[in-house]
Amino acid sequence: MEIKKSSIQIWRENHRKEINESQDKMRKTEERNAYMREFRKKNKANKRCTDQKHRWDAKVKVLILVAQGGPIECIKCKIKDKRILQIHHKLGNGERDRKFYYKTNLLVRVQDGKEKVPVEELEIRCCNCNILAEYEELNRRYTNIIGFDDNFDPIWRVMPKKIQPLEPFNCDYCKILYMPRGRKKRKYHFCSRECYRLFMIENGYPDHKNKENGRFEKIS
Repeated sequence: MEIKKSSIQIWRENHRKEINESQDKMRKTEERNAYMREFRKKNKANKRCTDQKHRWDAKVKVLILVAQGGPIECIKCKIKDKRILQIHHKLGNGERDRKFYYKTNLLVRVQDGKEKVPVEELEIRCCNCNILAEYEELNRRYTNIIGFDDNFDPIWRVMPKKIQPLEPFNCDYCKILYMPRGRKKRKYHFCSRECYRLFMIENGYPDHKNKENGRFEKIS
């Protein structure tokens, strides 16, 4: 369903470049910037109220566009409370949409964004039905879940492996029990560089490795 545009809206679309140039001349002056800074300081409460009303009006406009002349309600539970109604992407590209249009009003994306979002790919859902769709359409976010049991606990396709906790080792020099950084088992274990160096000296090993095989050589 196409929304009929007024003559003034059509004129603005055809003369968008001239309007932007005219407004830039007025906005980019130092006097204008100083006036707006002073105005925001004196009218904080009024500006906050205006911004909130603008965001609410923009949300209602988007709901009207997506409804395409039909009732503004959740397509699942038929609730009509605008406070909890949201826009749901049928194809599951909502995450990509938010990343591409970072800090951009949804109304702009639906009407005349760089990559216009077709209204047919959007639908109205409430908060509960919107988040349930993330679990019902398992090919989107939770790709490793194949279903849910009677207690609504997920049934995983492949159970994640349990990582065994690290086992402490005894230092081969000072005999102190310590927790290693990695899981690789070695011939000798040391709790510090100092214990490693003293052990090598006392057992006749040089302070450096053999350049050919990369191993410590014992002094005969």
